Amino acid sequence: SRYHPSYEFDKEATPIKVLEKLIEFSKRSLNYVYGGNMPGNSNTSCKKCNEILVKRDFYTTSVKLLDDNGKCTKCGTLNNFVIS
Repeated sequence: SRYHPSYEFDKEATPIKVLEKLIEFSKRSLNYVYGGNMPGNSNTSCKKCNEILVKRDFYTTSVKLLDDNGKCTKCGTLNNFVIS
């Protein structure tokens, strides 16, 4: 999650490039990795066919191609995550 300067702790915000490198490194071992407090892609894609399952836009989240059992409706792959 990106640091932003705040009251009485006025340090420089975490550079986006640093977080992007950490996200890409983390994706080598983890299926669902996102950067917090930063612009960019925070959608959840199917781990097999790469279709967007959950679309996020600022504070709006919508389920696109995910059935009630957590499977992608395009390819049928089970994607293990919880939406609450």
